[in-house]
Amino acid sequence: MTLAPLAIAITAGAIAKTPVRFPHPMLTEILYAVPLDKEDELHGDANLDGRRDPIGDEFIELTNPHDRPIPLGGYALRDLKHTRGNRVEFVFPPFDLPPGATVVVFNGYQAGIAEPYGDERNLPAGTHPSFHDAAVFTLRSGSRYEGLANKGDGVLLIAPKGFVVEAVSWGDTKNFEPFRCDNHTHLEPIWRSSIARDASGAWVPHDVVSSEAYSPGDPTNGATLAHAPPTPQPPP
Repeated sequence: MTLAPLAIAITAGAIAKTPVRFPHPMLTEILYAVPLDKEDELHGDANLDGRRDPIGDEFIELTNPHDRPIPLGGYALRDLKHTRGNRVEFVFPPFDLPPGATVVVFNGYQAGIAEPYGDERNLPAGTHPSFHDAAVFTLRSGSRYEGLANKGDGVLLIAPKGFVVEAVSWGDTKNFEPFRCDNHTHLEPIWRSSIARDASGAWVPHDVVSSEAYSPGDPTNGATLAHAPPTPQPPP
């Protein structure tokens, strides 16, 4: 199935070099520690439902950096700790992700995200104007424990055949189940913003490349899409 409204224009430079090979998408932004500002009650309301939630506003963003569509059905996003009752996992339903297009997967716990959005069974009716015309999905998390751990966790992008395409982790992960991935970046925990790619493709705090703490749906974060792969760092 092709989600036709996802077609967008891209520049030739945006797909010159990427951290992943075709036909895989790449991770471009992760919000695992929803920022808090006691003077601004909507600071951290990444899903724009009118309230900040430390779990429901978490999101993972990925993008097709290639010049051809990607059959995204069957790709999975999974957290690194992945313990029973505390796991984060999402499997995309069948659809084609056009070149340069982006998808955002919100946690969705107690969230009132505006339409259009999809889930593991249903595609969104179209792209979302409030999120840079990205396709928006939700985990439909039913528990406040089903979220990314701020002090130590990670996100795995897993291909339909079961291997890990890309991994981004942070903090203390030494007691988590080991995995194999040649494209693994490990970071110190970030509390004030999401983590995102800068113009070189490296993972940095979002507020280093933008005045905003996060930008779900915008893989460039106001800059140029990655032109060079990041340097993988071993876990601690």
